[in-house]
Amino acid sequence: MKKHISLALVLALVLTLLSACGGEAASAGTTPGGANSTAPTTTAPATTAAPATTTAPAFVEGVWPDHPHTQQVPKPDMTVGKVNDEFLIMGILEIHFTDPSYADMKAYIDTLKAEGFDRGENVAMDSESSGSIVWNAANADGWLVRANLSSGQGSIQIQRP
Repeated sequence: MKKHISLALVLALVLTLLSACGGEAASAGTTPGGANSTAPTTTAPATTAAPATTTAPAFVEGVWPDHPHTQQVPKPDMTVGKVNDEFLIMGILEIHFTDPSYADMKAYIDTLKAEGFDRGENVAMDSESSGSIVWNAANADGWLVRANLSSGQGSIQIQRP
């Protein structure tokens, strides 16, 4: 039993020494064979790349966002409210509008259709009397737009292909 413990300790010590030396075969001033070298050694300076940072764009209420998703659709004639980017991991950017009317949303949908968002059009609801619209369509490049209006709350979702 003592033999196993001694072997485990020796192994741990060897591994510690190897990791402390950085696994280098030779130190400065010696050749890999261990003989002293009189030639000067040159070491390339260590370069550390700056960490990649991704900064989420700052979305400002009342301002149409400058974003790759919004560049795919025409700017609506409605006031921008909250911009929800928590679904960007799934390729979706959601833009809410403040006090949109049925006529506003209907006009925007017509503009989207005129701009080519007419593929796979689906109108799940369109009721002027209740002021509700649920509509979606894609363009030739596969970008999908969903328009929703209900109880005075309106939004669009722009989803990448």
